[in-house]
This record gives sequence, C-alpha cells and structure tokens, in this order.
Amino acid sequence: MIKSTVWGRHPKYTHMWVSIDGDSYNEDLGKLIYVSDRYCMSGYPAVKAVPGGNPGYKSIHRMMAETFIGTASSREVVRHLDDNSKNNTFENLLFGSKMDNAVDAGLNGKMYINPITLYHYSGCIVTCPTLQAAARYLDIDPASIHHAINHKGRLLKKSYTARRTTNESD
Repeated sequence: MIKSTVWGRHPKYTHMWVSIDGDSYNEDLGKLIYVSDRYCMSGYPAVKAVPGGNPGYKSIHRMMAETFIGTASSREVVRHLDDNSKNNTFENLLFGSKMDNAVDAGLNGKMYINPITLYHYSGCIVTCPTLQAAARYLDIDPASIHHAINHKGRLLKKSYTARRTTNESD
C-alpha cells in the first residue's frame, strides 16, 4: 500500500519513483522497494535503479535529491543535514561540497573540526571552520595559511596572521 505523500519520477531512471519521505517505487515491478536491507558500496541505503538485468544500485538519498532538487555538478555531494544516513526525508537533503558536508558533521558533533582564526593587525578577528575556508576568505593558497600556522607570527596577505583555534574543553 502506497502512503499518501508527494512522489516524483526520477529524471534518468524513469521507471523509478521516489517520495519526499524516502520511499521508492519501481514501476516495472509494480511495487514499493524497501531500502532497509540493501546498501550501496558507500554504505548508504540503496535501491536497484538500473533497468533490466543489470545489478546497478543507486543510493536512495541521491535519487531523491536528483528527483526533487535537481542535478548536481560532478563536484557536489548529497548532504544529510542531520548526518543520519538513514534519514532520507526531503527536508534533510541538500546538495553541497565535501567541505559543506564536513562542516555539517562538525556542527552535529560527528566530526571534530579545528577552526582557523585569522587575526588582523587592526584587532579584527575572523574565525573560519576550515583551512580551505580561511584560504578562500583571504584569497590565497591554503598552503600559505598552513605555513603561517606552523611558523607562528608569519604575516599573511592583507596583514593577517593565523592560528588554529583551540577548544576550551581540551
């Protein structure tokens, strides 16, 4: 029995339908496909999406994002905003970079992120979640910031110095 919810046809695998609740329906088989017992190589819940006798499985979160959000660039990943890979509801999914995904993990307590604090000679302080974010902020190579951290006091572009931010509880 199909729950009353919003369903969308996958743009590439047109025999597959996915719901905003994370369910999938195979039109060729005429039945709901349950994802609880099948995982793709990355460890995420998956469904058989490739038509015919091919053994191709596709992660349900990727199918949902491609159906309801759109097509991602080759560099983007599908992020679980709460870092629960089994929570494949539409509200929990978003395309983003691997760095965005790492920041989510840090905010959700899944990964320790040691932020970079940039100090300007005028007293301005900027904290960035990652080395790459600090490099983007200053528009310089991440290796320059890494070098400045390891050689305390080295002046960076735009009169900034950089230090790893320490966690008070450490």
